[in-house]
Amino acid sequence: MTSLAELCEQPRDALVARAAAQGLGLTPHLGHDQLVAKVALDQLARGAEVWTEGELSTLYDGFGFVRLARYDYGESAVDAYVSPRQIRALGLRHGHRVRGRLRAPRDDERFLALLEVEAIQGTPVRDLGDVAPFEALDVTQAARPLAIGGDAELDALAAQAPWRLGHRVLVHTDPSFGAATWLRRVADA
Repeated sequence: MTSLAELCEQPRDALVARAAAQGLGLTPHLGHDQLVAKVALDQLARGAEVWTEGELSTLYDGFGFVRLARYDYGESAVDAYVSPRQIRALGLRHGHRVRGRLRAPRDDERFLALLEVEAIQGTPVRDLGDVAPFEALDVTQAARPLAIGGDAELDALAAQAPWRLGHRVLVHTDPSFGAATWLRRVADA
């Protein structure tokens, strides 16, 4: 079993050596993602299983692609096509983390395709009936106060803006203020 994530982590020299050992004819100036795609396609042609895991990017026509974190979730040669039928049947949405088995492109296809979805958001497909949709979850109110004291500045902040566990907070500061340092102090407190 081969994983696209494992292939993507290999350096370019190792991929070229692996492709040469498998007897693949490589054209010059291939990108890293194109090398990974060549090796993965060869593995599929030999009958091996190849898996992918990434974020689903849906397009307006109803189909989508599984994009990899290694390539910053942008378009790459190793993106896996996800059919509209799979998206509807499993209730997939843009941004879902999907893991599944791949198949090679057929006659007129250009992309690797997701053959079977194994897990969504880390939950096996067979257990998805137990997961409640986000819209159906109950709202919980933040009740327990968050103690962020420690020095005079943080005590003043706690008095003016009493945060509670579970609050979402937007911090907007002047660029010269050093918000990262301030947030680190709040986190340490």
